[in-house]
Amino acid sequence: MSETFYIASADQITAVVCYIQHLQSPHKVEIKPLTNGKIEKMRRKFHAIRDEIAETLEKKDGIERDKDSLKADLKANFGIVEVKYSDVHGKKRPYLKSTTKYSEEEWAILIGACDVYLAELLGAVDEAR
Repeated sequence: MSETFYIASADQITAVVCYIQHLQSPHKVEIKPLTNGKIEKMRRKFHAIRDEIAETLEKKDGIERDKDSLKADLKANFGIVEVKYSDVHGKKRPYLKSTTKYSEEEWAILIGACDVYLAELLGAVDEAR
C-alpha cells in the first residue's frame, strides 16, 4: 500500500506523524518539496542558459567557468532584490532574494535578463571571428 500526503499545515503534519506511528511493518518514508511544474521548468531553463553562457565565455577567452560561481554572479547581476529589516543594523536594507522563493514573474525577469546577456555575448563572439 502506498500513501501520498500533501502537507500545508501543522494539523496535516500531526496527521502524518500519527499515521507513521501506527504502521505495522517497515516502510520507506520519502519527503520531497512540492514543486510548481512551471517554476521547475523555468529553473531548468535558467540552468540551461547559464551553461550556454559558460560555454560562450569559454569560447571567447579560453577560460573555463565554475557553473556554481557563474550562477551566483548571474543572480547577483540580474536577480531580484528585496528590502528587509536587518537584525544587525536595525534598519531596512536590500537583500538578494533566494531563487527558491521566486514567483513565475520573477523567474521570467531573471531568465529574460540572462537571455539578453547571452545574445550580447553571442554577438561579441561572432564579431571577434
